[in-house]
Amino acid sequence: MTKKYNVETIGAVIDHNPIGSTIALSEKSAKYFESIGYVRIINEVKPKPKPAKKTTTKSKAKTESKK
Repeated sequence: MTKKYNVETIGAVIDHNPIGSTIALSEKSAKYFESIGYVRIINEVKPKPKPAKKTTTKSKAKTESKK
């Protein structure tokens, strides 16, 4: 998974977002645009932790009572 960065546009309109707006870009795009002076990197977006899978086990008592 690629890293995402929140950036502020300072020198150009990027993806139809005006100068001064805050947008999220991929790591590659954010670093490139920062190197040519189009954006300023604000912070890295932390990925949301995936919820743990809950396993439900049916007890034998429930299955036997249905018979």
